[in-house]
Amino acid sequence: MEEQKSRNYFIDKSFQNKFIIKFASIVVISSLVIGSVLFFLLKHFTLVSTQNIHSVAPMNPSTFLLPVIMETVSIIIALTGFSIIFITIFTWHKIDGPLFRFNKELAKLKEGNLKVNFTTRKHDQLKELSVSLTDMSAVLIGKHSELKKKVAELKDCLQAAGGNKEAALKKADELEEVLNYFKV
Repeated sequence: MEEQKSRNYFIDKSFQNKFIIKFASIVVISSLVIGSVLFFLLKHFTLVSTQNIHSVAPMNPSTFLLPVIMETVSIIIALTGFSIIFITIFTWHKIDGPLFRFNKELAKLKEGNLKVNFTTRKHDQLKELSVSLTDMSAVLIGKHSELKKKVAELKDCLQAAGGNKEAALKKADELEEVLNYFKV
């Protein structure tokens, strides 16, 4: 299969959006927890600061560091959020793209078309699944060919034998043996 450049990065938009939101919420919540823990831990300490040469004033570090902590946490949340969205969109495309194609090929298989193509693009994930599905398709094609051959032999046997029940029963047993391959 020739490599195709897909332009649709949102294959399953609702699932992809839920995934991004869940992942980003974990980062936001953990950043807020870390900022809050730092804020409350620093509340119990005292910091000495000089405002000019003549006065020394004790300060609560949480009051002094709160703007710095909030700014740092905000920057981390923003950068991480954009990174998560960017990475998720492009990484998810390598997973959902093959799943989308597999679904289309499986629909063809369901309709009886055994000549389906489960190949993936060069950088896609799920290559092992692709190989397994391709192998399954090849086995089904082989069994289908074997069934066609056995049916043709049975027809020839019935036409040639006229009344020879033994040969016809033997061919029917061979046909049944091929059919028994399938677990239904």
